[in-house]
Amino acid sequence: MIFLEKYLNKIKKVFLFYLYSLRIKILEFLSNKSILLLDHKSKIKLLVTNQEEFNRIHSCLKEPGTVNWIEKKFKPNEVFYDIGACTGSYSFVAANKFPKKITVYAFEPDVATYTNLCRNIMLNKLTSNIIPLNIALSNKTTFKQFHYRNLESGTAEHKGLETNNLTRQNRNEEMFKQLMPTFKLDYLITKANLKFPNHIKIDVDGHEFNVLLGAKDSLNDNRLRSIQIEIEEGNTQTALITNMLKKSGFIINQKNRHYNTKIFDYVFVRN
Repeated sequence: MIFLEKYLNKIKKVFLFYLYSLRIKILEFLSNKSILLLDHKSKIKLLVTNQEEFNRIHSCLKEPGTVNWIEKKFKPNEVFYDIGACTGSYSFVAANKFPKKITVYAFEPDVATYTNLCRNIMLNKLTSNIIPLNIALSNKTTFKQFHYRNLESGTAEHKGLETNNLTRQNRNEEMFKQLMPTFKLDYLITKANLKFPNHIKIDVDGHEFNVLLGAKDSLNDNRLRSIQIEIEEGNTQTALITNMLKKSGFIINQKNRHYNTKIFDYVFVRN
């Protein structure tokens, strides 16, 4: 019995040693700037500097409905607004669908994530197709506090501009806040002369309705053909968003669920 106990302890020590060694190797890997491929048929390169960004290389597996929407609905010479672009996965899927024949505006307010979004654009040689914008969209053109969950590039589910609505990101702790400019989408189109969008993706962790409020004129323009919005069903925004888009002439075309959660990507098309 004593011999067996010693033997098991020895096995335990060996196991813990290899587990620690594996952890060190993973940390060494993450501490270096690695370039990996997005899980898409196109050879899309993504810079990986931490675990959050490593998770992004599986974006197509996570949201196959988004990829299908881009590949089925988009046409050459159209304009795509990727609002909440993060490190750029879906911007790159769109840009690779029609090389040099589509314009993508990638909106990303998170400073660290925006930096690596720009690096990814350069990596994939898409500077003529994808225009990154380090600003937040909202219902007012003003300044607001943006609340960060952490400062790692690629991080999602910040509190962001929302601090008092009951959405999933408000369950996360706050590490840092930054005063940043916010713009109404209609203002940018009319005053900054952005090309008018034919398709819009909105994934801003609970701030989706306010983005739509800042785009009322654009929503009523027939050139806007489809909108995908990430919605956590069960909160007050679901009905507000669907009713607003219905009044602007859109109907629900698809609802793509995120695994076994209450989070869906609603695809609206003009009726």
